[in-house]
Amino acid sequence: MRSLDSTIFSCVYDVAWSNSDQDLFDKISVAMTVFVMGSLVLNLVGPVRYGKSASFISTHPNYLNYNLTSKFVWRYGFIATILVPLLMVFVTPCSKIGNFCNAAGLTIDCLHYFNRTIIYPSKISPKATPQTLWFFLLMVLITTLHGFIQSHHLLNVHTSSVTSLTYLGILLYIVGASINSYHDNLLINLRNTSTTAGRLDSSSNYKIPTGGIFEYVSCANYLGELMEWWGYFMVTKGYPQFLFAIFATAFLGCRSRFAHKFYKDKFGGEYPDHRKAIIPFIY
Repeated sequence: MRSLDSTIFSCVYDVAWSNSDQDLFDKISVAMTVFVMGSLVLNLVGPVRYGKSASFISTHPNYLNYNLTSKFVWRYGFIATILVPLLMVFVTPCSKIGNFCNAAGLTIDCLHYFNRTIIYPSKISPKATPQTLWFFLLMVLITTLHGFIQSHHLLNVHTSSVTSLTYLGILLYIVGASINSYHDNLLINLRNTSTTAGRLDSSSNYKIPTGGIFEYVSCANYLGELMEWWGYFMVTKGYPQFLFAIFATAFLGCRSRFAHKFYKDKFGGEYPDHRKAIIPFIY
């Protein structure tokens, strides 16, 4: 079956040399597996250069190193994760949307990215580290592919039965989203004000985050996001969703390791020794 025939997405079968939706997702799964492994290797070698690691970006003149505001990058870099699923709903058959697990999973995905695209950028401080053009373009590419893969899979291909794991996944998502949003706000407030909780490094705009799960880990916001994506997989029980949860774990785990080291190097003995990178008491 080729459910995207006669739609604007029909060309994907030719691009991926696929004869059916199943064939398409077999090849997508292989590509995602390679991407996850490659991303893990690259992150182990060194951090992706944005945010705290932006200072490691080469100053060599290059239009790809042109700086964009964080507000612009986080809003428009992720916008495809909202627009692509919305377009898929209107122009594809959506034969699987009646499945509860699929509908719940797609809702989870869209709610996360609604927060990341609409709500989060509106709160970002003007003092936030600028991002480069190359990072923005890479983000647009990845989020467009993510929006297509996840929405097509859940709208037109995959079906799953409701089990206790489904409801546990919904609960895990709700808890994770709450943790992610709450600790994102704590970090934003550190930049927006000079009186909020947190100890300032006088040589920079960075402070030691405090409050909530930040008392136990350096990247409590990442912990919340990991819970969201594993909840997403538990609800859908699909292979592309599993691979994305693995990718999020690898990427955010490596990112947390870098951020933890960054804080310890910058603040030295002031930084709490008992804190872990992302998982309290463990890692």
